[in-house]
Parts: sequence; C-alpha cells; structure tokens
Amino acid sequence: MPPKRLRILLVEDDPDDAELVQSLLNEIRGGVELVHAGMLALGIRQLESQEFDLVLLDMSLPDSWGTETLRRVRKRFPKLPVVLMTGAAMGEIAEEAEREGALACLFKQDLDPGKLAQVLSCLEVSGEHRGG
Repeated sequence: MPPKRLRILLVEDDPDDAELVQSLLNEIRGGVELVHAGMLALGIRQLESQEFDLVLLDMSLPDSWGTETLRRVRKRFPKLPVVLMTGAAMGEIAEEAEREGALACLFKQDLDPGKLAQVLSCLEVSGEHRGG
C-alpha cells in the first residue's frame, strides 16, 4: 500500500528557501502536497481553513520572530506537529523549541533530503496528524 498523502504547510518568507524545500520533498517522497505561506498570519488562516499533517515553520518571518512564532502556532493548534526551520545558531534555539513542543528544529544551511526524510518518518511513526 502506498504511503498516505501528506499535506504540509510551509510558512517561509524567502522564496528561494521555499523552492528548496519543495525540491527536497519531491526528491525524497511522492505524495506530498506542499502549501506555501509567506507570513505567519497567512499560515494561520490556512491552518484554520484546511487540514494539514505538518507545519514547517520559519523562525524569522515579517510578522513574527523566534520561538514566539512556534508559541503562537502551538497555542492555536496544540496537536499539530511543527518543525522549526532557522538560519540562526541551533543549540539554545533547538532546546527551547523542544520545550515548546516542536517535533524537530532544522538548520536551513544543512537542509538535505536525509534530514527531511527523517522528520517525515518521525511524523508517520508518531501518527500525529491533525486536521484544520
């Protein structure tokens, strides 16, 4: 049986990073639908109106910054798996993101098919899918 089609919301203001994520997802797994929002407010509207299995969330957006971005999403959608993406140094941010309930924290400069595949496999094993 083929894997379930995943719906992923990417909240990312950099079009080049969004294109990279789409390319990496296409490389590692078929059946992934990626919806892109360039600002957190637009992403939240998408989450309110559609069902998603995962959010890939940039930590530096025009309308939200840092782990506050994660807190805002987790407060409104507490069961939705969220993976943070950052261009900043990882250590302390990753620890705080984990405390705030992030599934994972990825360093943008190190994004590759293997890291994204690992995140998707964690999602499928946990069974943490949530609708809108």
